[in-house]
Amino acid sequence: MFIPKCKKCGGKVISAYTNIEIETNGVLKTVTNTPAKKCSNCGHIIVDDITMERAKQYANDYPANTIDYEMCEAEEVAVIQTLLL
Repeated sequence: MFIPKCKKCGGKVISAYTNIEIETNGVLKTVTNTPAKKCSNCGHIIVDDITMERAKQYANDYPANTIDYEMCEAEEVAVIQTLLL
């Protein structure tokens, strides 16, 4: 099994959830529960490009200053399931 290593310190990288800040329309918003990777040694956080783009879209689409990434994903799944029925 492949265990990814941190590019900063070589420590073990594990799955985690984090909060990220995104500026949209001049407003700084916090996106909570964002899936990421975290080094168990140095704490370095890595958010992949697709997740970051989705977080930016959620920050742009929702009026609140704090957006829950997991809740936005769940809403999208619910809409898709409704459309498929």
